[in-house]
Amino acid sequence: MSTIYDPDARTVNALTRMLFIVAIGLGVVGLWRSATDGWVYGLLFFLLSGYTLYMRYWCERYTTFALSYFTLMIFLLALAPAWVSYTVVTDDLGGSPTEGRITAGLILGFIATLYAGLYLTPSRGFAFDVSDNRVSFSVSSTSAGAEGLIAGVGTLAAGAVIKSVTPFTTGILIILIFLFATVCMLIHARDRIRGLRTLRKREKSRLTPYTFMQIDEIREARSRWWLGRLFNWLASRRR
Repeated sequence: MSTIYDPDARTVNALTRMLFIVAIGLGVVGLWRSATDGWVYGLLFFLLSGYTLYMRYWCERYTTFALSYFTLMIFLLALAPAWVSYTVVTDDLGGSPTEGRITAGLILGFIATLYAGLYLTPSRGFAFDVSDNRVSFSVSSTSAGAEGLIAGVGTLAAGAVIKSVTPFTTGILIILIFLFATVCMLIHARDRIRGLRTLRKREKSRLTPYTFMQIDEIREARSRWWLGRLFNWLASRRR
């Protein structure tokens, strides 16, 4: 089955459609919250929209596609507990907006530190197959023991919190669930994260960057998609 680590045209199409939906959702939330922090959502909307267009129609560099998309998913997943923690601190605990931002920043900083630690540590296996300058994903030997342990601890912690359901404990439960989900995802993908770092190192000594194994199919599909046809028409008019 095709994934972000071994994408074909259908995968690129599906992933970018999903990103468009997320971007539109951020834009709608930004309009709704325009009187308070709507500018944050608006900025995320424009950044995500630009990134989505690039990934859908131009990106051919394997490491850029896989690593940036995975990083974006981790960031969006980590935003949930960060935003909820801000609400818990400011609304339920009566803290100041500054204290709420510090708490949210600590959660994002924890996830970023864990991600960086996994990215920089040595890999015990290489999860990719390389043919000339084309890359595909091979079966990883990642053990499920560590993530299973973390998931189990997270379930016990969530169970302890949910005994007394209040707006405060509901917020804490959401924070715990998303935090443990993010940590589990990072640990599960650790060999792929380290493998992408290895690919980027090898890429520096090459004249051409690594690209997708199905790059010909992806290029052909891009030329059929409506915005791709528009770009081709504009290019032909310019010539």
